Amino acid sequence: MKDLKKFIATTIREYLNENVNIEYYEHGQCELFALALHKTLGYDMYFFIDNNAEFETDDGFDYSDALVHAYCKDKKGNCYDASGLITLNDIENDHADYVNEPEHILVTEKMFNDYIQNGFISNFKITELNKLVTYIKDNVSKPIFKKITEIVENNLTQFDTLSWKDITITFNGHSGMFTNYRVEIPIEAYNEKQVDLNVKEGLFNQVHIGLSEELRGNNLTYKIYKATANSLGHIFSAKARRTNPIMDKIWGKLKNDTDFDVYETDLGHICISKELDPKEKENLLKTFYKITNNYNK
Repeated sequence: MKDLKKFIATTIREYLNENVNIEYYEHGQCELFALALHKTLGYDMYFFIDNNAEFETDDGFDYSDALVHAYCKDKKGNCYDASGLITLNDIENDHADYVNEPEHILVTEKMFNDYIQNGFISNFKITELNKLVTYIKDNVSKPIFKKITEIVENNLTQFDTLSWKDITITFNGHSGMFTNYRVEIPIEAYNEKQVDLNVKEGLFNQVHIGLSEELRGNNLTYKIYKATANSLGHIFSAKARRTNPIMDKIWGKLKNDTDFDVYETDLGHICISKELDPKEKENLLKTFYKITNNYNK
């Protein structure tokens, strides 16, 4: 059991079984990986739910409950998902920009099946679940563990001097309601799996960025926001959905950043690239102010 816990707690994404796409189970099917951990280790399953999730409609926005993330907890209170050992703060902070009413729910297998029946989560093939269970069991004895943080710590100064213009944002598939993007940074110590960039696209591009712990605190999040706004044409953030004070600081800086055009209403902020076509910008702002008027009624 100790070796099995070590397997999960280390950076398993570095050592993917060629038949299992772990990144897919970090976001798109995180609940299925949690079920596999539960069945393999007996850990308790938890759903991190937004009881007031925002969904776009033709008239603006509607609200309902939605699954944000699924994870497991061992008897000592340690939390795990497909990325390895995590904390509740990691889970909540990584989704703070778009979660309105967070709640952690202990989920039994019966509840899991009920959630499938009522359409709250997707159904799955038993062969897929069995493959994940086998993947966890088979990797217990592999002596392939190592920490990438040692490499990163020796090169953090490179991130301090990095320009947002050196960051490349490229499409990397879909996960539920989000579009995933790959963040490419020209630094040898950087591993793209250290950054999760997910965008809820629709009327506006609503951005969620998750950084591994070793990359936090060097202004990288702000630079990725700028690179994303420039790549996608714009990004948006609703004030009412910000539960993390860091987001207010980021948008406060963006307001005074001459590299972009930033507009603010009671609803939120929108940051527009100066390279965006003028007609697109005009239509985008019309929608932005129209939604704000509906919001204030």
